[in-house]
Amino acid sequence: MTRFALATLLFGFCTMPAAARAQDYPVKPIRMIVGVPPGGTTDIMGRIVAAKLTERVGRQVVVDNRTGASGIIAIQLVASSQPDGYTLLISGSSITAVGSLYPNVRFDVSRDLVPVAFIATSPFVLVVHPGLP
Repeated sequence: MTRFALATLLFGFCTMPAAARAQDYPVKPIRMIVGVPPGGTTDIMGRIVAAKLTERVGRQVVVDNRTGASGIIAIQLVASSQPDGYTLLISGSSITAVGSLYPNVRFDVSRDLVPVAFIATSPFVLVVHPGLP
């Protein structure tokens, strides 16, 4: 598994501030987009990270669940947001397959998003009946 693929498993992405480097950060609430429904593992991890980040930076981090289309709705929202660091994405491993499975999306994960933190790992197992070749 490549380092990039590993880094994209269950971690947040955000667009990095470019022109606002000389300004204080953050000066307004941070929006954390979660591409899964509330209550699942990715959502819970996002809420834990949002709470700790709120404590750390002194500004509210608001969790916004945007579900549907295998996370594409959430990814599109973050990829098209202002690159100012105020919109983050918490995503699971499905983000690594979006470009391959859905070639008509309007974004490129590796071009339009910047990895910020690797927050969790989870085992993934594929099993088949022993009678299959």
